[in-house]
Amino acid sequence: MDRLVWDEIDFIEIAEAIPEVEEFETHHRFELERGNKKCVLQLWQLEGFAEILVSDVMSHADTLKIAFYCRAECKVDKKNEYILFSDCVFAENMFTYLDKGNIYEKEKNPYGNEVKLYVSRANIYLEIT
Repeated sequence: MDRLVWDEIDFIEIAEAIPEVEEFETHHRFELERGNKKCVLQLWQLEGFAEILVSDVMSHADTLKIAFYCRAECKVDKKNEYILFSDCVFAENMFTYLDKGNIYEKEKNPYGNEVKLYVSRANIYLEIT
């Protein structure tokens, strides 16, 4: 599996939150709240895996949950207020590779999606292309 390439400082700046970090620094969990939405962003850097959960603050209802392997680097666009995850392969959970084999093999999974997590001062939303 490939290691996730990202800049933790850029993530902290755009999220305006300090992540909870697992003891061996392999798992980072960011919690952010904007307007009436809450977002939990979790990154497992050794596995190249990310999970995003967006929920409604008032009703506490989950509105969206996605999980994916990121086969390219993650970049923060501070001007447009988003985090870009490139060449993503969606998965049910971090252990999907046990059933489907190596997610990183381009021959088996030739196409990846882009996931943009917008984090403005007023709102949180996702764009998937």
